[in-house]
Amino acid sequence: VMMFHPDVAMVAHDYSNTLCNHIRRSKLYTSDLRQLMDISEDSIICALPLESRCAVSQPALQACYKAVRHDPRRFHDIAGLEAEVGSGKCWLSYDPAAAQVVRVVLVVVMKLVRKDNSICMRVGEWFPEERRLKKKRSQLPGTKLRPGEMPRQALERLLATEFAGGVVKITGDGDERIETVPSE
Repeated sequence: VMMFHPDVAMVAHDYSNTLCNHIRRSKLYTSDLRQLMDISEDSIICALPLESRCAVSQPALQACYKAVRHDPRRFHDIAGLEAEVGSGKCWLSYDPAAAQVVRVVLVVVMKLVRKDNSICMRVGEWFPEERRLKKKRSQLPGTKLRPGEMPRQALERLLATEFAGGVVKITGDGDERIETVPSE
């Protein structure tokens, strides 16, 4: 099968390598993965190289184009979605329960708590060239995962960029949860 479908072979190869890397970083010593580690397919797919993520998204993308083929105004929206997938901002999946295509974006969020139980929250975005702060609703600091990046790597990148020069001590391995939130 793989000989006649090199695109499938590439995705299968990348997926298995990414899964093995994920398992290796988790330091498991047994073959019973499901019992010891809750493996998130979304985090594995997000960590795939961009080319494989795009290939995984192709069936859902084709379904979107097929759904709007009679409405030229919506065709532009799907082209924009395809550009997002191609840039690595998201990947597409299919939700059989809702019978619809789902745009998946993985975000690592960090809850920083001081000794006095104060919680660090992002309350705005600073624009240095304009010397102004644009207020936003408060939220925990976070960042989107990049193609090929594991959640822990995204957390380290967030710390290096958002808290550069600060003293932040991380204890524990963290808690990985999947939440479905509609786009804003």
